[in-house]
Amino acid sequence: MSTPFSWQTLRAIVGGRSALDLPRLDLRSTAEADDFLLAYGFDTSHPAHRRELEIIRRDALAYIRQALLPPPSAVLPEVAQQEDLRQLLLWASRPPETERQRWSCALLRVMHARAHLHSHLQDRYGPELRRQILDRFRPHLRRGGGRLSLGEGPDAVGLVHFEMKPEKHWVSTLTKLLHKPENVAAAVFDHIGVRFITEDPYEALRVVYYLRAHNVVMFANIKPTRSRNTLVDIEALEGRMAQLSEQVRAGQIDAAERSARLRRACRELLPGAAERGYNPASDGGWRSIQFTSRQLIRVPEGRGEARFFFPYEVQILDRSSWEAAASGEASHAVYKARQREAVRRRVLGALLGD
Repeated sequence: MSTPFSWQTLRAIVGGRSALDLPRLDLRSTAEADDFLLAYGFDTSHPAHRRELEIIRRDALAYIRQALLPPPSAVLPEVAQQEDLRQLLLWASRPPETERQRWSCALLRVMHARAHLHSHLQDRYGPELRRQILDRFRPHLRRGGGRLSLGEGPDAVGLVHFEMKPEKHWVSTLTKLLHKPENVAAAVFDHIGVRFITEDPYEALRVVYYLRAHNVVMFANIKPTRSRNTLVDIEALEGRMAQLSEQVRAGQIDAAERSARLRRACRELLPGAAERGYNPASDGGWRSIQFTSRQLIRVPEGRGEARFFFPYEVQILDRSSWEAAASGEASHAVYKARQREAVRRRVLGALLGD
């Protein structure tokens, strides 16, 4: 059977393969390149579109030089200096795979992710998004006597630390997009986030309970595919709790002993692979609970209001994981280095020569 495009393109459309992983394109003329760009959303006859493409091209070059190429390596000058995107598309389509073809593909991969870098909602409503989401948490934080807690009274949870994640730099966001199979801004769910640090895993679970019980987080709006637990085996803990509760009813232990044993169990019962979730750049020593929720945002606009759901991330760590994140294999710096290396290999591919 003959097809109007390559088998590689067919796999990208119906086979679940990312366009970033194609070894080459399949365009044969300037007219086809123009049509390709028009379908993408850029009209090369429109001056504003050409300016936008040039900004994307320059940012992509800057990213490759800054994040992916150790000195004295450099982008092939012929590719770096080519301002006509149609020519880059044609070079990326030329067989066999020459250095110029590979560099054109590498630059186009980064340009593709850069074109998806910004979320329209984040760009337009960023400060208001942060205010409305973070305002759900602020009223529940208490500080007194040199101690920080979530809530007050008998269900208050002691905290070692609480922080609101700073806004990501565009280089960090671009790296994250290039690391994902679905390299679009909508796939980045941690533009806004909060992090709770507790003394131990038992208190971390109490944070989850508090957020649910006080409707700080609406559990119905949790995104299931974005939940990740490397802290406690919930199924095993439920079974252990049932056993301990039975021992309390039988008079074998009291409530205080049950709490102490549950605290120990939370440190000992590690989750299995299915419960942990998956992040190929993360280290196995990183223990946390992470999930993404969505909040309904309302922003006055004209005579009405803009209304939409926006995602934010919640991270809950125990003290030992938080301290490990500052050094060693579980550190954030090591995590980012692994992520950058994976992106480097994905973008540059055969250009690395190994």
